[in-house]
Order: sequence, then C-alpha cells, then structure tokens
Amino acid sequence: MGKKEGGEGEIVDAEIFYFSGTGNSLVIARDIAIQLNAQQTPIVPLMGKVQVETNADTIGIIFPVHNVVNGGVPLIVRRFVAALQTKPAAYIFAVCTCGAGSGETLANIEKIIKAGGRKLAAGFTVKMPFNCPPFTDTAEQTKRFQDWHQTLTEICETVEAHYENKIISVNPIIKVVSYPLGVLMKSLILRNYRKLAQGPNLTFDEAVYQVDQSYFYDDKCDGCGICAKVCPVNNIEMVAKRPTWQHHCESCLGCLVWCPRRAIYGGLLSGTDERYHHPQVKLAEMMKQRKD
Repeated sequence: MGKKEGGEGEIVDAEIFYFSGTGNSLVIARDIAIQLNAQQTPIVPLMGKVQVETNADTIGIIFPVHNVVNGGVPLIVRRFVAALQTKPAAYIFAVCTCGAGSGETLANIEKIIKAGGRKLAAGFTVKMPFNCPPFTDTAEQTKRFQDWHQTLTEICETVEAHYENKIISVNPIIKVVSYPLGVLMKSLILRNYRKLAQGPNLTFDEAVYQVDQSYFYDDKCDGCGICAKVCPVNNIEMVAKRPTWQHHCESCLGCLVWCPRRAIYGGLLSGTDERYHHPQVKLAEMMKQRKD
C-alpha cells in the first residue's frame, strides 16, 4: 500500500498507531504495518500534544481493551484520538485486543472519532492471551496465535480495499436486560479499584491512575531497573535501586509482566506468580514506545 516515509509533513499512505503493555497490540500493529507497508507509530510519545497530525490516507489505531465495564478504551487512547487530526477523507480503522470480550469498546471509540468530525470506517476485535484471571492456558494461547494469522489476512484485505464494516454494538434488548448486571459489575470493579488505589471517592479513570498504590516488589528484586525502562509513560523511578511508582499509571501491566525476576505484584495480579507477555516481542521493542 504505497510508501511509508515518515518525516515531518511528508505524505504517507498508511500509518498504524498503537499502544501496548503486554506486547499483544504491538504484534498486531507490527503485522498489519508489514502487510500494508505502513508506518508504525507508538501513541505514547505523542501525548501532551494539543493536536496530533497525520497525512496518511489510511490510519489504524491498535490498542488493548482496558476495563470493559468502563467503556473498554484506555484513557491514553481516548486522549490520543481526541487530539488526532487527519485528512477529511482519511480511512480510519481500529483493532482492539482482548482476552475475553470487547463489549462496547469499538462503539465507544467510534463515538470519540465521530465527535472529532471523522468516521470510523471499520473495527475489529482480536482475542489474544491475557493476564487477568483466569489466565489463558498454553493450548488456548497457541490457538489464538494461529487464529490471528487468519484474522490478519481478513483485516488487511478489508483495509486495502477501504471497505467499511458495521461497528457492532450490544443488541439494545440485551443491553436493557443486562443493564442492572452491568451497573452492579461496574460498581464492584470500581470499588475494587478504589480499594487498590486507596481512594474511596475516586472516579474510574482517577482510580486507574492511582492503582499503582497497590504495587510492590518482593525480595527477588535485584534493582535491574527494567520495570522503569519498559513503563511506557515513565511512571516508575528507581530510588536506591528499587522501583517507586509515580501515580500516573495506565494499568497496562508492563512493569509486572516484563520484570525478569517476577518480583513485582499489585492490582489484579497480587498474590500470583503467573505472568504473560507476547513471546514474539522483545523487551527492546517495548521500550521503543516510551515517553522520554
């Protein structure tokens, strides 16, 4: 799909923006970028800009589902999309990765894009292995990796042809029937996040930022500093060769899953030694999306 030179102000045919903690969304972005001959751009270094401009004709936004009961779209991705400036006729597509279900995630990012005067032409959900209990077992991990190769072809064929697909939302009848359960689930999860964040009156987004109040390291920590180096938003400082969290966490789990000694605990992974990150992603690749 054309050239992918990415200098300031240069025209690129396709640009893939991504945010990732475990490496799942990075692999999705990387594979799609290769197939489309597109520029691959991490979202994190763009934050803080009032406007993020791209001259690409085709734009992909790849991200993990975070807290589906709170809309599913990570706060950092919401802020990025709100700042994104594109050509009026740009073809925009989104891919969200999840371990269970994506709920209203695609419908919600569609609303954010629409609020900016643009259109989400196509949206896709890709199931990948994940950390939150129940953990994805080895057999299921293998199946999901294999399924992705088929899905990759389908996504790229849709995007290359600039086809549109309907962003599927939850059936209105099901939404009404399940509404009380949804409210209850959101209340319970928010209560848990507030407990972890040590803030009984925090909003959901505020609690996510502060959830690192529950993070800690044990005696396996050797002070290597990888957690600080891999954190995409510079939320960790090393003090006396030990991590200290700065309370602007994106809850991506990067520090927990990339610690080589499994010495970090907290949040939903408190009390367990199980960790997952994508086996085809190297630590150096994760560090490239850092905000320096």
